Amino acid sequence: MSNRVLALCTTLIAACSVLPLPALAQSEPTGACCVITPNGPSCLVVTQAQCAERRGIFAGANTVCAPAGAPGTNGCGVHVGACCLNNGGCVVTTQANCVAEGGNWRGWGAPCTNSTCVPTGACCSPSGACAQFSEARCAEIGGQWLGANSSCNSTNACRPIGACCVSSPAGPAACISTTEAQCAGANGQWRGPGSSCDNAQCAPPPPRTGACCVNVPGTTGLCRDFTIEECAAAGGHFRGPGTSCANTDCSPPSGACCVVTSAGPQCVRLTAEACEAAGGEYRGNGSNCADAACAPPPTGGACCLTSAIGVRCIRLTPEACAREGGRYQGDNSRCDNTTCAPPTRRGACCFLGINPEAPPICEVMPPDQCASVAGRYLGDGIPCSATACAPPPSGACCLHITTGRSGSCQELTRDACNRLNGRYLGDGSSCDAVDCAPPPSGACCLTSAIGVRCIRITPEACAREGGRYQGDNSRCDNTTCAPPTRRGACCFLGFNPSAPPICQVVTPEQCASVGGRYLGDGIPCSATACPPPPRSGACCVVSADGQIGCSVVTRAACAEAGGRYLGDGSACDDGACAPPPSGACCLHITTGRSGSCQELTRDACHRLNGRYLGDGTNCDAVDCAPPPSGACCLTSPLGVRCIRLTPEACAREGGRYEGDNTRCDNTTCAPPARRGACCFLGFNPDAPPICEVMPPDQCASVAGRYLGDGIPCSATACPPPPRTGACCYVTDASGIVCRDETPAACEAAGGRFLGPGSSCRNSSCNPPARGACCLPPDPATDGPPYCEVRTRLDCARGGGVYQGDNTGCDGVDCGPPPTVGGCCLGPNSPIAGPMACITTTRRTCASIGGRYLGDGAPCTADSCPRPPIGACCLPDGRCGHVTADLCESAGGAWQGAGSTCEAGCGSDGDGDGADGGSLRSIPGGTRTTASAVAIDLLGYIHAMFTGGLTPPAVQPRTLEEALLQK
Repeated sequence: MSNRVLALCTTLIAACSVLPLPALAQSEPTGACCVITPNGPSCLVVTQAQCAERRGIFAGANTVCAPAGAPGTNGCGVHVGACCLNNGGCVVTTQANCVAEGGNWRGWGAPCTNSTCVPTGACCSPSGACAQFSEARCAEIGGQWLGANSSCNSTNACRPIGACCVSSPAGPAACISTTEAQCAGANGQWRGPGSSCDNAQCAPPPPRTGACCVNVPGTTGLCRDFTIEECAAAGGHFRGPGTSCANTDCSPPSGACCVVTSAGPQCVRLTAEACEAAGGEYRGNGSNCADAACAPPPTGGACCLTSAIGVRCIRLTPEACAREGGRYQGDNSRCDNTTCAPPTRRGACCFLGINPEAPPICEVMPPDQCASVAGRYLGDGIPCSATACAPPPSGACCLHITTGRSGSCQELTRDACNRLNGRYLGDGSSCDAVDCAPPPSGACCLTSAIGVRCIRITPEACAREGGRYQGDNSRCDNTTCAPPTRRGACCFLGFNPSAPPICQVVTPEQCASVGGRYLGDGIPCSATACPPPPRSGACCVVSADGQIGCSVVTRAACAEAGGRYLGDGSACDDGACAPPPSGACCLHITTGRSGSCQELTRDACHRLNGRYLGDGTNCDAVDCAPPPSGACCLTSPLGVRCIRLTPEACAREGGRYEGDNTRCDNTTCAPPARRGACCFLGFNPDAPPICEVMPPDQCASVAGRYLGDGIPCSATACPPPPRTGACCYVTDASGIVCRDETPAACEAAGGRFLGPGSSCRNSSCNPPARGACCLPPDPATDGPPYCEVRTRLDCARGGGVYQGDNTGCDGVDCGPPPTVGGCCLGPNSPIAGPMACITTTRRTCASIGGRYLGDGAPCTADSCPRPPIGACCLPDGRCGHVTADLCESAGGAWQGAGSTCEAGCGSDGDGDGADGGSLRSIPGGTRTTASAVAIDLLGYIHAMFTGGLTPPAVQPRTLEEALLQK
């Protein structure tokens, strides 16, 4: 910003000079200050406050002026150099301005190049060490980059990396290099920090055993600790991995059994098999005789029950068999070895006879009999038909080199082709004119959850796997699957704004760093890629007969003809040069027509230093008495300044009105000095904190804790912080554990410190729940309410509304967008030229010294008219060209719109003392000419922004530069 303002001011020095500097205050540090003089930019050694009063550029405390044009300086002799901003951009400015913007200054004379501001960040090496590297350098050493401006000073910035053995169902465990937490997430076994897969022994895990209940005739409840495979081989029932026979009951289940004796029905508790052997009726597992009503048994029969250990037969009633999900064999049927035998399987079988040329034979037989004749079993219950054993279709089969018949073709069935590892071309295809050359292959980049890997396969196989094919015959190496670097044509402006845009092929990030326009990936530079912007536009000129004409010319030609330029690229549309509307205009005392009213255009009223009452108003019953005025404190990014305005004008500019008839002096807008108790640590970190009363910024400079304005120091104001707290970390044996540790001991163990004074007795090591949080608009941008995922406590600290645990921001409506309208950026705005208009919010408009036109108000050509300027005679005899308001705030006498200092101040040609602007009414006034006086720098800058001096047209590269040109 500072260099652009200096460049703008350098072209506008024809009508100003610098006031003599007062004596320097010895208590404040001095430094080099670049100001504007009639002979060009000049460097002075003054305090920062004196530099700000002259609207200069302060290079910083204790800096010195260098000869103009010296290496590493600007045209004023102030040392400048490249400054890397937090957004990645680079500007050439002073060290103080760079620090104020939060940038990183690269030294005197350092230029802004493509590599000047390459961001650095924390880089975690495979061993867990952390260093500040660029992203490219971090990738060279195989590290993990944590992002631009990240720091190794953050707690646990780099978790150590080591070998991790991950179980694989296909064989031995696989080994990957990862952190302990990532290894645990993959259910792996971590081998420690710094361990390598080259030395890690990732043997297959031992087989998991468990309790197996084995059914052995003549035994009850036999249990063995078997693997699941061993249990299945023994025909047992596996109770699960990790179970033990010591804690497992393999006794068969029992229940109530109703048997018929000579004394009648009786109930005894037996197993199902024992009840069946006794000819009783089993009432189910777990049933008891107290609830069993053993009435005479109804008609029953054999029931086949299927379970995990096989098929068994018991005698039940049809209803009981149905309840158990069994297959009832009929009333009075009995259980024997064949009752519940599975039915014999039979179906169609296709096999060849003695004559191999004859068609296959079809017979219905069991599957094992079909297999004994090398037949093809068609399925249980499938009958033989005329087409059941038709020969399978065949087609062309390309045989690969592994068969010893490279490139040959045979007509085979699909199954025969697959058995020979061939490539089947489809049913009915023929070997005639078939090219069986092996298909092309190349490197294929496959992306998975654990990263990108490269294998060599065919294009079709790569497409099926969702990979990125690198081309026929390409091979896999370390760079094959690296993400391609995006590069394309970029259009940007050079140091000469009048020259056409420059085109270079760069990355999108490099293009953004120079404020360029990226044309797209792979787009080359050509003669027409970056056309120059239009340099002409509509110009409204009033002819000698009073007619308004419009023509499209350059800005310079329009100014030479005394016309009104409507902007680059504008056209002479209907109404473009229509005469502006008129209204009532109250003329002030300085015009010699005190309190009078005339109906004029807005511009004409301002040229006469009048007060315009609005389009379409008239002078009937208008009170043109001058409104009261007073000191108005305006805040901008450059600081706080005081000017004399009416209450309404002060409110429009977003200022603080100090009252009617108040005047501006050195203390009018000065903020009260803030001081209070500050707690900070001394050189001995084990000593208790020190307490001193100081300003907040001084407290922040020593990393202290400011207790508040006016708070005194006391014996208990700065208690020593607790030295220990709860520490959560993970162990192999116990999982997540909590111990009361010091921060250093917690960090050494790789834990998460919950804060000084916390305790494992009342702290949880589980991470707090998070959810969507609707936060209020950011005051810096005045944007809409926005949503972030935070904890409930963080949401409350930020003044947000918590939407609930585990909620996300997708679909959450945090409020309507802000209301915008036109905003006039006039002489009080540090980033705009003569009365520019932009569309923004009311708050943003006030923060940059603008005048808000109202919600929804558009920006038109007449929205922000320019106030007139004229000669201003100051009480000490000096003269400058400023607006009436600024002249009044300086205590001067305005000579009228369009007046010049060449006529002098206080000349009274007829001797009657009635000339407008006579210095007779100014205490201490002396008669002098313009050649012997100097304009105030504040008036000069004001004249520059209000049109008294017109800067040259510069094609903007950013919004900031665009505002500077308006």
